[in-house]
Amino acid sequence: MNAAPRTAERREAIETVRAARIPEDLFGDSTDPEAIDAVADVYSELAALVSPAAVPAPLIERASAAATKLSALYNAHSNATALRDRGLPIVTSAVAGDDYVYIYGREAIASCAGGGSLYEATRGDDGRTVALRASDPADFAPFTGVERETAALAKLAAVAPAAVAFFPVLNDAFEASGTHYEALAGYEGTISLAELRGRCFVDGLDLRNAAWIWRRLLFALGHAHLAGLVHGEVTPESVRILPVEHGLVLTDWCHAVVPGLEPPPAPDGRVSARKPFFPPARFGANPEPLAAGHDIFMATRTMVNLLADGEIGRYPALAAFVTGCTLEPVTRQPDNAFTLIENLDDILEDAFGPRKFMPMNLPVGDRLFGQPQP
Repeated sequence: MNAAPRTAERREAIETVRAARIPEDLFGDSTDPEAIDAVADVYSELAALVSPAAVPAPLIERASAAATKLSALYNAHSNATALRDRGLPIVTSAVAGDDYVYIYGREAIASCAGGGSLYEATRGDDGRTVALRASDPADFAPFTGVERETAALAKLAAVAPAAVAFFPVLNDAFEASGTHYEALAGYEGTISLAELRGRCFVDGLDLRNAAWIWRRLLFALGHAHLAGLVHGEVTPESVRILPVEHGLVLTDWCHAVVPGLEPPPAPDGRVSARKPFFPPARFGANPEPLAAGHDIFMATRTMVNLLADGEIGRYPALAAFVTGCTLEPVTRQPDNAFTLIENLDDILEDAFGPRKFMPMNLPVGDRLFGQPQP
């Protein structure tokens, strides 16, 4: 065989591996024990074809990624087969984009504010922990979804470098078996405010322990608004914090207002459980168009929800601040998040004196995203 046909065969094998989304795409889903040898043969044949040592120089990079992906898919298929043959439950799944395989637990760890479920996943090539968001593609058409999230996160990375740590990074996006997936970095070590309130501090936080979250949330929104973006769904599920480091990551940008894209529609039934966090004028026959004030409104409601019952009433100046941030229509309220940080700082200093670091200790036995169970 001359070199040209062989190169074409290697190129085809590379593209076959790149197109695979689940192990079964390459190795089938037979439960017949005799199929093990056939699967091994398929793997060996593909591995020889996509080996970076055997391809022309222009194909080395794509072949290397294909070889790593092939190995991860084969291992996932073999592990699942071994568990099934032993009568044990298969507790992990594997799904892949063009270049990377993600291994994740079959039970979601959380729901996402914008729709879909959130999983912890291990990236097959380097063992890195990422957030894998799985959604029905219908949830994202025609105005929302990966196009909007990709554009929003790219815009934030480009024009808000001072706040880059406050936003996730979209590393991969693809569809597999009728599900849309996004692989996002920036979640490791975090916990959502919904989890924090519902699982760790069921009676809520006092203002001193919540103040840093409030300030950082306003900081993230301020930079987003300077970038021309409106988040649109600032709910407890979309705000994640690093409790020890006092960091914050604002996630779920799939319903944002992004320059160049048609504005998303008003919320519908999918947000019924989170409706108290939305300005009422976002619903109804003539919903208000999204603006920075809507983010401020929702961020305020989210923070009030985090606080212990009656905590706002203990501080009249804070109660007035909350009222001012949740006026209706939203056009009546302030929309400059940086000014609101200054106002909040004045309230906090009057109440507690000079700002000082307040450590946040989660209950013993609780865990953060991407970290082993204590």
